[in-house]
Amino acid sequence: MLGGLTELPQPSPQARQQVQRWQKEGRNLYLLLQQRDPNTAQTLAPQDQHRIVRALEFFETCNASLLDARKGDQQPSPFAQTEQPLLITLSPPRTILYKTINTRFERMLKQGAIEEVRRFNAENATPPKNSLENPLENPLENFWDSPLRAALGLKEIEAYCKGEISWQTMVEQGQQRTRNYAKRQLTWMRHQLPHHATQQHTVSDSVVEDCDGVCRKVVQIWGEASCPRGDLV
Repeated sequence: MLGGLTELPQPSPQARQQVQRWQKEGRNLYLLLQQRDPNTAQTLAPQDQHRIVRALEFFETCNASLLDARKGDQQPSPFAQTEQPLLITLSPPRTILYKTINTRFERMLKQGAIEEVRRFNAENATPPKNSLENPLENPLENFWDSPLRAALGLKEIEAYCKGEISWQTMVEQGQQRTRNYAKRQLTWMRHQLPHHATQQHTVSDSVVEDCDGVCRKVVQIWGEASCPRGDLV
C-alpha cells in the first residue's frame, strides 16, 4: 500500500507439479532454492515452507529470481501523491486484549472447533483418488504441508483429540499460543511506524469497549496530527 506492488506472473501448472513432486519425494526444498535462487533463499528462514515453495514455483516458471523480480517496475502506490501518510495502530490495553483472546478461544471450542478439526482431519487422512496424476485438481491434498496447519488452536485441539493432553491443558496452551501471536503482531506493527512520527495516545478501557468511542478517538488523533493548529473542520 505504501511502496507499490510488482505485478508477477502466476506459477505455471508444470512448475507447481514439479515442486509438489519434490515435496512427495522428501527433498530439502530450502536446499533446492539455495541452488537455484540463492539471493531469495538468503531472505527466507529454512522452516518458512510456504514462501520457499512460492519462490521455487516462480523460478521454475520464469527461470528467474523472485527477489530480483520484485525489484522491477512497480505499480504506483495509492498514496503516491501523499507526502507522509498518517499511520494509526489501534492497540487495546494488554489486560483487555488477553481477556478477549482467552474468551474467544473458549467460545471457539463451544461453537464446534473440536468437531471441525476431527472432521477435516478425517477427510484428509488419505490423498484423494488420482491425486498423484492431477495434484492441482485436489487443493486439499497438501493439507498436511499447507499454511493451514499453522492455524491457532489446531495443534492443541489435535493433541487433545489424540489423548495426548487434557482439556484444561488444551485450553491453556491454545490461549497462551494465541496471546504470544498477538504480542508478536504488536511488536511487528510498532516497527512499521516511522520513529520520528510516532505518537503515543492512551485510550481508556471504557473507550476500547465502545466502538463509537474508538472511532472518535481515531478522528481526534488524526486531527491533531494533520491540523496541529486546531483548524480541523
